[in-house]
Amino acid sequence: MTEETAPPVEGQGEQAQASWVDSLPAEMKGYAEAKGFKDPGAVLTSYQQLEKLRGVPESQLLRLPEKINDADAMAAVYDRLGRPESPDKYTQAVGIDDAVFKAIAADAHKLGLSNDQFAGLQKTTGTIAEKLQEAQDVAAAAEFDEWKKTNEAGFNSAARVMARVGMQEDQLANVLTGDKKALYDFLAKVGAGMNEDPVIQGDQPRAEFQLSPSAAKLKVAELFADKEFMAGYTSSNANLRKPFIDRMERLNKMVSGGN
Repeated sequence: MTEETAPPVEGQGEQAQASWVDSLPAEMKGYAEAKGFKDPGAVLTSYQQLEKLRGVPESQLLRLPEKINDADAMAAVYDRLGRPESPDKYTQAVGIDDAVFKAIAADAHKLGLSNDQFAGLQKTTGTIAEKLQEAQDVAAAAEFDEWKKTNEAGFNSAARVMARVGMQEDQLANVLTGDKKALYDFLAKVGAGMNEDPVIQGDQPRAEFQLSPSAAKLKVAELFADKEFMAGYTSSNANLRKPFIDRMERLNKMVSGGN
């Protein structure tokens, strides 16, 4: 005679589920029931799947604030991503001016840049500045060459003034970039030259200022000790050398008492 199996009692599954969650705190019990976890194995499976989806440990997770435009709320995120403690903790790139560095470092810190990101920004800034300067130099050189072609007399007059005061091209460049010291040095040399050379306007020379023989002798000695003057005086370029030689000849005439 076959033994009959008693049919399952209605509600027995619910009782089994209730049995394992009954020992949980009320909050966790409600969570388990809401999620429909039938047994502890289901909970472990869910957690395992969450880790696979996440792909990283809890310590590597980063939580973004609801308002990502809120600087205060994003501060912790920036710090976690490598932002230095303060702007002065950034590494200053070679060739970046101190004042420029301080200004952009302050903004970089507000924007949450890491030290590596800021290094990249400095490199980009330096590259752009170099390219702009190169473009300006090329444009200025082209403009000067065009002026020189159409104003040869003016160029020669300017070259004579530079030669007489012992000014080189690099010194002129300093004057043009706004170097006040270089400008006054140039004017001082022009002023000193007026005590011994004629002042020329157009084609009409004005009266020439004469030095006494003793003063002229001192001036000759001063010029021979002047490296810039001697560079022009001994230049291999005859056109550049001529004004220096003419100046020395005028001074020697003054030394001998001639005109």
